[in-house]
Amino acid sequence: GLTFSRTGMYSPTFRLMSGAVFDSKSNFLKCEIDPIILLAFLNSKFIKFIFKNYLGHTVQSEGDSIESIPIIMIVSDLNEKLRTLTSKIIQKQKTDPRYDYASNEQLEIDRLIYEAYGLNDDDIKEVESWYSRRYPKLAAAQRRTLAAKLGKTEEQIIERQHWNLYCDESRHLPFDREPIMLLGLLEAPSEKVHDLHKELAEIWEKHKLPGNFECKWTKVSSGKEEYYLDILKWFFNKSGLSFRVLILPDKQDICQKLPEQCRDDLYYRLYYQLLSGEIDEDDRYRIFIDIKDTRGREKVRHLKDVLRKDAGDLIGQTIRDVQITRSHEVRLMQVNDLLLGAVGYARKGLKSSSAKCGLVREFEKMLGHSIKADTPPGIEKVTIITCHDGDALLI
Repeated sequence: GLTFSRTGMYSPTFRLMSGAVFDSKSNFLKCEIDPIILLAFLNSKFIKFIFKNYLGHTVQSEGDSIESIPIIMIVSDLNEKLRTLTSKIIQKQKTDPRYDYASNEQLEIDRLIYEAYGLNDDDIKEVESWYSRRYPKLAAAQRRTLAAKLGKTEEQIIERQHWNLYCDESRHLPFDREPIMLLGLLEAPSEKVHDLHKELAEIWEKHKLPGNFECKWTKVSSGKEEYYLDILKWFFNKSGLSFRVLILPDKQDICQKLPEQCRDDLYYRLYYQLLSGEIDEDDRYRIFIDIKDTRGREKVRHLKDVLRKDAGDLIGQTIRDVQITRSHEVRLMQVNDLLLGAVGYARKGLKSSSAKCGLVREFEKMLGHSIKADTPPGIEKVTIITCHDGDALLI
């Protein structure tokens, strides 16, 4: 049989049963198929991706979730290849517990598992990108080892992801009598931006809206409820798109405590928190910000410098550009406005518009979680974070 770790960042990890006596907290799997072949499946990147995204989102791994892992019946030829590769790892680890299987046999095991489940190139990229984001230190260490083995630099073996980040702010004026401030970010793969805008244009055409009509939360009404619902459904159905929002719940109090000349620092710190949680130094980013005041360009230059310094990216390899854009010209920016407006409306507990209330309900239904509260770990489509320690922003 197999044993597995039940708790920890990398949980569950699986290994062959050693035959030792277990205590009450040990975990054991009785295998109905060859345990060595099952071990190859369970320790693959794809199964880890399935488990963490759909079965067990936390650092705890429960037995019921383990039982739900989809192991497919495969042809004997593939079985034999998996058995041979896994057996080699086991034998080598008996003599060298630190044997680097990740840049040797495991690469072929992952390739065979991808093939067994019918993943295409885009699917594989998504899994590999997720693994690097979820386990950045482990992925970086494995990448360094593989580069040394191949006699290459890390830069030469990395297949980098390129992203566009569309950012906006809501209820952001210091003394506008709004108790909360929100910053939102819509992330999209750069190579898909053209196609995404084309799909959005088709939604405009479906609802017979002029090309210059701007999708905005403030324009949501019963007459266009179906149009806005289609935009929401489109977002949730598109792989690769994600939305992140940072909420400052006690904006007015914090602004009153800050001298006027220091309020820009609050702005930079909040945008830094929003963006730094999304940036992976191995990927490449272009950041588009819809800043509405007259000092927008100055703010963007400063924000670019802060982000590059934090990422150790002084020459601009990771963060390629940060620039101002006009939301009425960029439909992905408008989608961000819609999502940001829905979260702000829900957080304030407003009920004045039946159309807006309906969109909030549909948002929560598609997400599977209330947007009045922060999202739990493991939900990657939408991330809602509340800045609970506002005093820390005053330091």
